[in-house]
Amino acid sequence: MGRVHQVAIEEALAELAAASANFGFLLPLEPLLLLYGAGAEADAHDRPKRSLARP
Repeated sequence: MGRVHQVAIEEALAELAAASANFGFLLPLEPLLLLYGAGAEADAHDRPKRSLARP
């Protein structure tokens, strides 16, 4: 992975952490859990059943 690509990913994760009301604290601990939790959080209002079952 190139350095530019890595920086873009880190910036995207930082933006996701800032936008998440419940999962932003996970960024320094476990970025993948941040991604899953914030994704489910964002999806919860539109598709509540899916957000509960989604990994």
